[in-house]
Parts: sequence; structure tokens; C-alpha cells
Amino acid sequence: VFGVVLVACCGLGIVILRNWKRNASADAILKKALYPITFDLFFIPTTTLLARIGTCPEGFAHIALASGATCECVDQFGGFWAIGFGGFVLLYCSAMYYKMHIEPHGTTMDFRFQTSFQIMMAMARTVNPIVSILVVLLNVHIYPARATPIACAFLIMVTYLLVYSYKTQPVISGRIPNNIRVVSFSSSVYSSVCVFLFCVTGTSISSLYYSLVPLPVVWLVAWTINDRRAKLFYIPYRPIVDLLVMPEARPQLAGVIAALYADPMKIRSDDYLLIVTRLYSIARSSDAEPQSRTHALRTLWFLHCKAKGQFGEPEDEMQALPPKLWLKDRENPDRVQWTKAGMAKSELLSSKQTQVKIARIDHLSASIRPPKLRSFAMPISARSSSVVATTVFGVIRIREKQWLSRNEDPVDAVQHCDELFRLAKDVMVTCTVVADKSAMFEAAMYLLQLYQARYLRLHKATYVRIVSSLCATDHTKIAIDAVHTLYKLVLDAVLPPELWLRTSSSLDLLLCALDHPSTVTVAKCVIVAKAILMAAESESRTNLFALLTPASIARLRCAFLDYHANYQISTTLEDICAGLHRMELQRGAKHREDLQRRAAASSLMRNIAQSIKSGAKSTVSVGIDRSMPSRRLSLRVSPVDPLVTANLQQMPDRVFGSTMCVQVQEIDEESTRDLINKVVSVPTTSAPTRSVHVTGVGSGGNVKGGAAGGVKIQYLFVQADVIEEIHRRRTVRTQFEQALMRAYQIYNDGRACVQVDSPADAAPSPISRKKLPASFGEIMELYAVPGCALEGMLASVVQPHMRQFFESQVMPFMIIR
Repeated sequence: VFGVVLVACCGLGIVILRNWKRNASADAILKKALYPITFDLFFIPTTTLLARIGTCPEGFAHIALASGATCECVDQFGGFWAIGFGGFVLLYCSAMYYKMHIEPHGTTMDFRFQTSFQIMMAMARTVNPIVSILVVLLNVHIYPARATPIACAFLIMVTYLLVYSYKTQPVISGRIPNNIRVVSFSSSVYSSVCVFLFCVTGTSISSLYYSLVPLPVVWLVAWTINDRRAKLFYIPYRPIVDLLVMPEARPQLAGVIAALYADPMKIRSDDYLLIVTRLYSIARSSDAEPQSRTHALRTLWFLHCKAKGQFGEPEDEMQALPPKLWLKDRENPDRVQWTKAGMAKSELLSSKQTQVKIARIDHLSASIRPPKLRSFAMPISARSSSVVATTVFGVIRIREKQWLSRNEDPVDAVQHCDELFRLAKDVMVTCTVVADKSAMFEAAMYLLQLYQARYLRLHKATYVRIVSSLCATDHTKIAIDAVHTLYKLVLDAVLPPELWLRTSSSLDLLLCALDHPSTVTVAKCVIVAKAILMAAESESRTNLFALLTPASIARLRCAFLDYHANYQISTTLEDICAGLHRMELQRGAKHREDLQRRAAASSLMRNIAQSIKSGAKSTVSVGIDRSMPSRRLSLRVSPVDPLVTANLQQMPDRVFGSTMCVQVQEIDEESTRDLINKVVSVPTTSAPTRSVHVTGVGSGGNVKGGAAGGVKIQYLFVQADVIEEIHRRRTVRTQFEQALMRAYQIYNDGRACVQVDSPADAAPSPISRKKLPASFGEIMELYAVPGCALEGMLASVVQPHMRQFFESQVMPFMIIR
């Protein structure tokens, strides 16, 4: 009866406080009392009670109604079952929702568990009443063998929880709670093994009890082993100042984050200077973690934002950017699925504020002390440091958050902000080098937000680096918007492609978007990359090895092989690979000529020196060693290689004819909606078996018929098999275009031969009837060739009358066959 009353009271309290009046007091009662009591403290007893009400097992006392009827009565069993089963499901679902969406945002404990571990623990707690009911229903006390599968399943579950707890240490900032968890799971594993052996061997129950005697030893061993690992994840419960001083990375990061989100009104004013000094030290240190430096920069900016002065790069009309250049790809259908979660969360927030005001809070020391203590005067020795802190620092309020601020001259504030800007750029570059995507996202978003708020002045090259960094992050929606922004700004000639050539790693960061799950985003990425590489090809001084890394080369190759069925992406990647191959050949030939000139010059100087030293007149004819090999592996390319020459000379252009051409200017003038229609609406087929042999980056093969003895050609940027595949795709498309045009011409000629006096008879002449199947057969054979994106070509670039002819005249024969 007590359990039923407890369940009813907790359920009614949660329903009333959640739906009747939502205010701060009700939320505090829910988060600090009702939620923990219902879903943590009494979760196992209440689920067990509801399971027993629903199943009505034997051997337990059952709840009796006023009439004396219990769940054992046949006519009342349905009602008990509905209450027990419905309450069990409702309680379990509510607990899962609480663990996933409410508890992670709570502030009731000094330590907390990871969300994933809390979800697994809620599931594991639910197993307890289910196992107890199964033991009763299966009559395990009479048939012990039936407990074997139950013990085996329970052993697997607790073993998984033990391994997970040891590896992840799920209790955040809690060494002792982590040890307690591992001890409890270790004892469960040991007990389950003993029960399993007892069921298998069939020994007496006393043997089972004796086997549980070593449990204290198991606890001690588990505590000792786990304590060593828990110390690696442990963050001590100390003030912010002490955490910032600690040399370990995790406590220092926790201190920086605490300083960012803490309310300065709840921090002693004497600690302000120490916290700010330590934050500056972390932000300036190259040895600190990038995450710590980024969060420290965020906190320090609020010290100087009260001056509202612009800072950043010097003003330049040619390089300056207009404010707030950030575009959202709202027309991308793939963006919606990653926006729904944010839209759901935004409904819980207040209405958007159009203006953000910075309010200064005066009388800082008076606001910190409680009213009862303000009448007591502070000692003079303790008062001096507080007066210094309150005169140097103040507190400002931005919306509902209070921030620590420095009382300083606007010129000094701008100088400090300039330093923060330089440090933020350094952090972003460091994150790129160490491949820390999370910290790179934080640093890039920090700079982008300052630029959007019109505090930061950026040049175009720096803006390209920031947005390209966002393209390489794991935040899917931000990456979509970043690629879309660069795509639109490049097409509108706001950002020239040459900017990517001036900033190292920017193209590599942009090409990370080739791994994005959105096809529209990949299409925009390759269009921007093509424009950049066209600019690089026109610039003879471009260093390909500084422009592209092996990871980017491999990413281009994978995209070339994966998007073979998408015409827009496939043809753009073909142009990129062909351009890279041409640049590699040109750079290789030029490098060899330079080496030959240097060798000739050095040989001439040696001969002159020898003649002067011998006293004789120099009449030496200097020869040039034409066979001197290059010392760079990437430039071992024969300029007279027959395979490369044949491919480059015979390779058809992607622009086939007037009916199917897509010029670069036409692509630039297309709207984003047209691009989406081209990319999304293209019918795709199952991926065909790749006809090219995929080799690693830098692989090559022996070319027959080359130089004497055979020349081993190695292409680092685009391998020979990719060039052959490009040649195959373009050849098939050209043949398909020609066959389609011939068939269309034959079809029109046949219609023209129809008698003028019989307009109703539109059938072609007998001669045309004989030619049609042959022309159609060639079209159908070419259309069946895999990996050429002919469906996409028909859907996107073919003129409407040609596409209609194919669909109405040729397609029916393909369906029949």
C-alpha cells in the first residue's frame, strides 16, 4: 500500500507541476526533489511493484481492493494487468526521457554521470524486477536448471557495464563514485559466475554461500585497480583559481570553462585579478590545450567588450569585407534533418531579442555581501585588496548573464582585443596542425561570432581561412552553411579563388566537406574547389605540395569513385583531376629544366676553375646531361610518356556539343535552387563494379614502349587509372551524344518522308524503319555502360526536345528488352 501511495503521489506531483504553473519554484521542486526521488531513489522498488501488480506472481502478498478481490481473481486480473503493465511502461519511458533530456542540464550534484551511462543504467535497473518475476514464474527453486540462461544473460549485462565503467570512468569529476560503480559491477560479475556454476554443477546451496565469502577481496582488488585509472580522469572539487593553476590539462580545462560560465557575483572580488591573470597566461601559452585557450579567449573578451570598439586587421578597401557575410543554406533539403533538434530546443527559450544591451552593475562589493553582513565593517587590512579589485573590475549584464568586466580606457580595450584576435588566429592554426576538430570549431566560431557582431574587422584571406575551418568540422549543419557561404561568395565574385592560394591549408580544409553526407553540399564544394584549382593552374608559381596534402588527394580520389552516378559532381571532379594531372606534368617538366640548367652552370664553373688553376686558356665545350634524374619523387614523370600523351591529346572535352554543353559561366549564373534540382533530382542507379584498379596514393606502374629499359612513372596527385577512367567516361558520353543525335536525325528524316496528303499517318518510311532499331541498339548499349552518369546528363544538361525523344522513343524499347 505504501508503494502504491508513493507512486501515485510522485506521478501526480510531476503532472501538476509540469502542466499547471511553470515557474522557477516549480522547476526547482521538480529538478531537486520529485525527479531524483521518482527516477533514481525509488525507481527499482516502484518498477518491481508495478511488475508484480501486472503479473500477479505466486508467493507474494497482493493488494486487495475494498471488496477483498485481488489480482488472483479471474474477473479482476485484467484491471490489475492494465494498471501494472501501463504504469511500468509509463515509468520506464519517463525515466529514459529524464535521463536523456532533463538530468544532463540539472545542477543538483557536484559530480554527474555521462548521459550515455545514465541511459544504460536506467535499462539495467529495469532488468532487476523483470529477473525477479522470471525467477518466480519459472519455479527456479524447483527446477534450478532454468536459472542458467537467466544467470548467463545477467552475467553478460553486468560484464559489459563493468568494462564500460572501467574504460570511460563515467562519473564526471568523481573518483570515489567511479570506484564504487566498478566495485558494485565487479561483485555482480563474481556473484553471477558463482550462480552460473551452481546451476551447471547442481551442488548444494551451502556451496553457493561459501563461494560468496571472497567477495570482500574482490571489492578490494576492484577498488585498487580502478583507482589508478580513475585518477587520470579525476577533476578535484576546488575553487576556480586552484583549478586554473593546476598543470594537468583536464582540471585546467574545467577551471577555464567554470570561469566562462560562472556568475562573477558569486566569486570573491579578491580572486578577480588572479583569475584574469591566469586566463591570460593560458591564452598566451602554446603548451596549453587548444580547448582551454579558446574558452579563455572567450572569457577575456567580455572584459573589454564594454568599450564597443572595433579591432582586428587594418582597414583596406581592397581586402576589407562587408559585415555579417554568413549565409544559411535554407534551400538544402538535407539541412532540415539537422535543424529539427535546434528548432525543438528553441521553442523552450524566450522570444528573440532584437537588441542586446550591456548594463553595468554598480556597487559591486555591496551586491556581493548579504544584507545582514553589510552593517559589519571590514578590517582595514582586508579592505585594501577588495577596493583595488572593485575599482579595476566590474560586472556587466548581457541579457540574463552577468560577466566580469575591466574598467579601462577604450583605446586600451581595443589593444587588448587586438591581442586576443592574434591569439585566436594562432589557436586556429594550431588546431589545424594537430587535427583537433573540436577546438578548431570553437576557435573559428569565436572569430566568426565577433565578426558577425561587428566587433572584428577581417580581411578576405582571414575570412576564407575561418569559414574553410568550419567546413572541416563535425558539426553537420554548420558545415552546410559554411560551404554554401563560400559557394555563393565565389560565384558572386566577392571572394576571388586566388585567396585560397595565399593561405596554407585552406583548400585542404575546404575539401574535408567531400565527406559530408549532403550531396548538395558536396556539389557546391567541388565547384568551389574547381575554381580554386583553375586559378592555381594559371599561376605558374603555385606549389602543389603546399596546396594539397596526401589526405586531400585521397579524399578527391574517393569522391571521384563514389559519385560516379551524379553527373554534376562527377564531371566537376573529372575537370579537377584532369587539371591536377596537367599541373603535375607541367611542374615536373619545368623542374627538370631548372635542374639541367643548374647542372650545366655548375659544370661550366668547375671547368673554368680548373682551367684558371692550371693556367691554361679555357676552351672547354660544356655539355648538358640530359639524363639527369630528378631528386624529387613526385616529379619523376616522363614528358614523352605515350600513355599520358595519348590520354591528353585524345581525351574528349567535357563540353560535347551545343546541345549538351554546360559552360563555367552558365554554372556561375545558376541559382542555388537550380543546383539543388540538378543534384537531388538526378535518378541514381546502384553503384556498378568499378572497372578501374584502385591503387594507393603515389603508386605507379611500368609503361611499355616508353624510354629505353622502361620508365617507372609515379603520379602523386592523380594516378594513371583515374586518367584512364576519365577518358572512358568522356568517350562514352561523346559516343552516346553522337548516337542520340543520329537517331534523332533519322527519326526526323523518317517523319519528313511521310506523304503530305496523309497527315494522320505519321509512320516513317520503310527505309527509316530498318535504320531505327540499329541506332536505338547503339544508344541502349551505351546507356547501359556503368559509371558514366548518363541518367544525370539526360536529366540536367540535355535539351528538352532531345530528352523527350529519348524517353518517348528509346526508353520503351529498353523496358521491353
